[in-house]
Amino acid sequence: MFAILGYDHLVGEFAGLPDGTQFAVPTDFGVAYLFDIDYGAGSFDSIRLTLAAVGPICNPGDADGDGDVDLDDFAILKDSYGTTTGTTCAMGDFNGDGAVDLDDFVILKQSFGNTY
Repeated sequence: MFAILGYDHLVGEFAGLPDGTQFAVPTDFGVAYLFDIDYGAGSFDSIRLTLAAVGPICNPGDADGDGDVDLDDFAILKDSYGTTTGTTCAMGDFNGDGAVDLDDFVILKQSFGNTY
């Protein structure tokens, strides 16, 4: 766990996150900060977090953004299924690869019933 203490301070521990991992830090105002982890040359003395993007929060499986994964989210994924470019989380692209496909369905299936 970690906490954002201010605009220019980020402290915490990153257990189980390999080099090159990107993770999201949600905010109270509906967006997430996406960070890339770079451990440098294998030295944990110089961990670098790079702000990669700021965007809307996309909870796995929650296409409609209402805080739960249910049949409404499945209907959205179903309607966009097979779209191969330009998709968003709100269309069912839960892994962010720009397409709505079987990988996204698996994310929805694994998240079904979750609340955020």
